[in-house]
Amino acid sequence: MAVPRVTARGIKQGADVVLVDGSVRELKDYALTSQYYTSNAQGVAADLARQAELRIQEGYRDIRFVFPGDVGAMPLALDAALRVELARVANAAGLPATSVTFEIWTP
Repeated sequence: MAVPRVTARGIKQGADVVLVDGSVRELKDYALTSQYYTSNAQGVAADLARQAELRIQEGYRDIRFVFPGDVGAMPLALDAALRVELARVANAAGLPATSVTFEIWTP
């Protein structure tokens, strides 16, 4: 269960799911087919990168964002921006075995 924490900027939500092995799954219910995710891909990717950085500061080393949808549902612009931003976060962490990735999950 995610536990809210209080910071200088207010209440922040904890990780969505923490697995037994200590990895984190952040569940995103985004309407990926919306024009917003194509036209604002860089902004969305930057927001998710900030969330990944927060999880790394909390001590997590395996972070995966999970989006519902069908294969191919993610706009190419968002896919590319996420790959770049999440790789940057993982590399910037400077810690061994830090993984920040994303996937599309088809229920």
